[in-house]
Amino acid sequence: MLNRRLLRGRVLQALYAYKQCKEASFLSGQDIVAAEFEPDLNSPEAPNYTLLNELKENAKHLYEQNYQERHFKADGALNASVALAASKGIQYYQDQVRKYRKQCENDMLRETDKLEQRHFSLIALLIKFGELAALDERDKKMRSYTIKPMFEYQFKLKNNAILQHFKKHASFQENASKMLIGWDEELVREWYKLLKEDTAYMEYAELLTADFEHDKIIIDHIVRHFIFKNDLVLSYFEELHINWKEDKPVLKDLLLKSIKAVVPETLHSETELAPLGINWEEDREFFLDLYRHTIVAEDDFESIIGQNLKNWEWGRVALTDRIILEMAVAEMINFSSIPVKVSINEYIELSKLFSSKKSKDFINGLLDTTAEELQKSGVILKSGRGLIDNK
Repeated sequence: MLNRRLLRGRVLQALYAYKQCKEASFLSGQDIVAAEFEPDLNSPEAPNYTLLNELKENAKHLYEQNYQERHFKADGALNASVALAASKGIQYYQDQVRKYRKQCENDMLRETDKLEQRHFSLIALLIKFGELAALDERDKKMRSYTIKPMFEYQFKLKNNAILQHFKKHASFQENASKMLIGWDEELVREWYKLLKEDTAYMEYAELLTADFEHDKIIIDHIVRHFIFKNDLVLSYFEELHINWKEDKPVLKDLLLKSIKAVVPETLHSETELAPLGINWEEDREFFLDLYRHTIVAEDDFESIIGQNLKNWEWGRVALTDRIILEMAVAEMINFSSIPVKVSINEYIELSKLFSSKKSKDFINGLLDTTAEELQKSGVILKSGRGLIDNK
């Protein structure tokens, strides 16, 4: 299932993309300003390159001084072309930042929501294996030119109790249809050829009779030891999903929980497929708010955190580390029910996943100092079970 550490990782990735887009927009804004002072080569008069370069430099300076100002007003004493060029660059930059802020948020939500679709897709893959197993048995009969009847035990995987349960699961089928879930027959056939060589699967295939426990054990085995271990299958998912490394343990857990929920007593009723989280709506709100709070206060972080840097400038801190620090402070300030130590520990763990080996000590020390100062000044107030407001 999704936990909040994974959600924090998703927020970090979204914020990283957002800041990269901001930087690109800033540079594009500079280009827009500079383009206003390109010489007119069609003019009958020779361009005054010295004046044009002077105006361009003045406009670029004005842009760089004011690009984050929401209500930019040029000084009346400035050259009109300088003010106009700077205004165009500023307007472009701010429009792009608003667009990318929303786009990165939507991408973050969409990628997280896709976990449910991928969960259903893996269930569909298991069902597809069962169908191919039955086709394989029929093909073997045709190749042997025999008129002998085929027996039930030859269709064990297709008729597997767990797979039949999912196949008849109305909610799964409805969602799979809405999500347009489907698998390429040739691709899955190649995977099935590899599955047939698996020792546990061969033993299952040879059974004359298979009870519920046999059925459940083999599906659990296919998930654990084939889908999530076979190099060819894993490479497919790695190429297809950019977040596969982070999603893999979540999807494995979801799939195994959905399988575990099927018991003999529920075979003919609709079991609940494993949800993304125990309190998914609450978790979804948490990581969306964390993204927004971090962006809203991003201009304040240099003064809040940067003042505790020794012999170092905030702008020289690695971007990933800056984002981790910003998220941590945003969380400590805005989520009153999460203890400060919990937040600090979570972001130290996040630095181990996304940053350099040395970052965890740097982040730990800086967050400890910053948190202590913010608590003393009353900026961080904690309340809730087991917590006391600091007054």
